[in-house]
Amino acid sequence: MAEKNLGAIECPFCRKNSFLMSKPKFDGFRKVGVMEFCSACGHEFLEGERPSLSQKKETLENLLGPSQKESLPRFLGKKEDLRFCMYCEEYVKHPFTQRCMKHRREVDATESCPDFHRKE
Repeated sequence: MAEKNLGAIECPFCRKNSFLMSKPKFDGFRKVGVMEFCSACGHEFLEGERPSLSQKKETLENLLGPSQKESLPRFLGKKEDLRFCMYCEEYVKHPFTQRCMKHRREVDATESCPDFHRKE
């Protein structure tokens, strides 16, 4: 089973800012509990000595500033402007191949041709 990050802590044993991790304990193939430990020193916390999680949560937006998705350039343009075969009415998608019925040949979905007719 994979280890799981439960949050940021200040470990009372190594005095470092680290993460409280957890992973399941097994007895053979039966899960018998969950082990919580410090990611820095590996100290296993018992049921009563679990440290409190830090309340300071810094998100990526707090670190880098407000999102600027609106100003990102669009390389391909709008879907209506694209002349890819996958948007053409002559394009047929089959489980084993993709075909252009106008030219009667195999095509890729992102190919384009001058005989493009948009699907409606």
